[in-house]
Amino acid sequence: MVTSSGLASVDLVANAINGTLALPGVGAGSGVVGGPNGLFYVNAQGVLYEVNPRTLTIRNSIPVKGFPSKPTFSPDGGSILMANPARLRQRIRRLWWLVLPPTR
Repeated sequence: MVTSSGLASVDLVANAINGTLALPGVGAGSGVVGGPNGLFYVNAQGVLYEVNPRTLTIRNSIPVKGFPSKPTFSPDGGSILMANPARLRQRIRRLWWLVLPPTR
């Protein structure tokens, strides 16, 4: 789950947090999504983090401009789509980032 400072691993059986990962730039608009490649993706200010959920480590940091929306995968799983809400508020439509996720 996303916390105010990063990502937390939750043990659902014990109902307890069993690990945390600090992610700079994570805020109220951050979210986490599981990718088809088994990795987690977390949006934050200026960056999209690719996290290995087994080891709770950052695998890759993909720089982006602004604070992107929560990532969404294309139907074929080959692309990540994120809107730039700041640009949408300025009435610039269809501004999306397209990032190809690396293979495992």
